[in-house]
Amino acid sequence: MRVTIRGENLRPYMRVSFDENQTRDFLFQDPTKAEVTFVNIPPGQYDVVLYDFAQERARLPKAFTIAPPVLPVTSVHAAGFLTGVKPGQVASYKVGYVFPTAAQILAVAPPAADLARIVTGDHSVEIPVEQTVRIPVLLRLLCSVDQNSAGLGECRSTPGPAVGPGVYIILPGQETRQPFLITDVQPPVPPTIIEVTLRVAAGEDAFALAKAGDLDLGASQNAFAAGASVQRTSTAAGHIVTLSVPAFPSLIGWQYGGQVLRVGGGITFYSTRYVMTGTLASVPPLPPSPATP
Repeated sequence: MRVTIRGENLRPYMRVSFDENQTRDFLFQDPTKAEVTFVNIPPGQYDVVLYDFAQERARLPKAFTIAPPVLPVTSVHAAGFLTGVKPGQVASYKVGYVFPTAAQILAVAPPAADLARIVTGDHSVEIPVEQTVRIPVLLRLLCSVDQNSAGLGECRSTPGPAVGPGVYIILPGQETRQPFLITDVQPPVPPTIIEVTLRVAAGEDAFALAKAGDLDLGASQNAFAAGASVQRTSTAAGHIVTLSVPAFPSLIGWQYGGQVLRVGGGITFYSTRYVMTGTLASVPPLPPSPATP
């Protein structure tokens, strides 16, 4: 949030706070104008306080008001990785752990080598990070529904940007701030387990490797972002793989891993040993909508 401050005798070394909320910077323009930026300030009415080094120079009581969002505050389930986790912190991050005013851990998997994902042009690069690990988790993430510049609804996390795959947010930890890389966003309800069949091309080597119990980790290699499993394979009517899929009903069909499951549509299964691509041959119908008065 960027705020313009107007006054007299402003100097480059000054700073501003809203009550105890400190500004991230003080962009001096001239003695009568400066810009300051803030993050993570909740709705409320605040004193605007001007400091010269550590000394308070001026105060405008209750001069700045942040209105609550017009659209609701809600929550989503977000799969991803807690990154930059020090070995001594790993035991703390278990099911039920709460990041104050931001998120709660719903599920957690064993830690792995840490990676930092950065965007370079039209693709991303993962850089190994030493002395820390990353932990796959599923979070219940608080967010507020907002409109973006195109007028579309988006969910903004309490401590940061709009929620979406590939986005980093910083969670307020009990001892330190914790980076979280989002790989998938899901409705805030448990998935429905459905059974689908996948027709695999006859020449695909992955079919020979597939066996019951294989788990789909998705392209992000995070089981909480995917989670389908192989139930059985058959060659009676072609190369057929039956999958058990944790899916979510929507207005346009069952959704899984960021895609809609429809007969004739493609789906890719990422196990730790192979990648299997095929065409959906059967998908169960959606449950009937609840009756409305």
